[in-house]
Amino acid sequence: MVASLTNGQVYQGQFFQITQESRVTDYGPLWSGWGPGYGWGRGWGGRRWGYGWGGWGPWGPTDETITHYSGQVLANLAGPGGYMRCHFTLMRPSSGMSGGGVGQCQLPNSTIIQAQFVPRY
Repeated sequence: MVASLTNGQVYQGQFFQITQESRVTDYGPLWSGWGPGYGWGRGWGGRRWGYGWGGWGPWGPTDETITHYSGQVLANLAGPGGYMRCHFTLMRPSSGMSGGGVGQCQLPNSTIIQAQFVPRY
């Protein structure tokens, strides 16, 4: 990640999107009583969204993982005089930084700046 300030200073470094992964089998109890093929989509309110959630459930894949996006991103960027640390909340977490977001960064002198990045579609 590269952050350019209006005074010309540039900070750069890695960012980390906070996620959590779960196994599909962790959600087995959600399907109890619905039988094969029902999942959350079939037969609920007369709508059909497909075969469950992509075929997940006790009759579908059991050894796969699901990524849960927290929408939180942390960064520690090196620049003139030290590091700038940042915290962002993403607008569309599954799209990553390109989905846009807002946050704050703290400069080495403890000044807090507001940050915003627009979605790139």
